[in-house]
Amino acid sequence: MTQAEHDRIVINLQKTFEIIQTCFDLKAAFLRRQYPGKSNEEINALLCRQMIERKERAWKSVKD
Repeated sequence: MTQAEHDRIVINLQKTFEIIQTCFDLKAAFLRRQYPGKSNEEINALLCRQMIERKERAWKSVKD
């Protein structure tokens, strides 16, 4: 692998992580609006639980 290829991969990974973080932040903001009484910790827990449930449904649908 050349240095240029390595650098391109690193930049692409960084951009990917930034996009994922932005999606997480947007979903958390949406949930905060839906549940204004919940703390940030509760919102993050809810978001993680939703992500896990969505993945489990996707995995089950692949098996069927």
